[in-house]
Amino acid sequence: MPTPNAASPHQGLPQAVSELDAKQAEAIMSPRFVGRRQSLIQDARKEREKAEAAASSSESAEAGSLVERDGKAVLTLLFALRPTKPPALTRAIKVFE
Repeated sequence: MPTPNAASPHQGLPQAVSELDAKQAEAIMSPRFVGRRQSLIQDARKEREKAEAAASSSESAEAGSLVERDGKAVLTLLFALRPTKPPALTRAIKVFE
């Protein structure tokens, strides 16, 4: 049950800022901070989309077929293993080897 003095969801940031002191409020509401926050959100969305695309492409790379020969079932699987390290980390390790 919501409390009577609870702020509505769309008032979240301004309500939180009003509870800070003047310097903190000015810093949080500055265009530089707001722009950086939006940039981080956009970067996170792009990374999530890339991860989803990579996951779906790796799933589509997997294939299998079932064939019956001489009364026996033969299952053929084709798949690729995911790399255990991220590519950037692998490149960095190669530089230091």
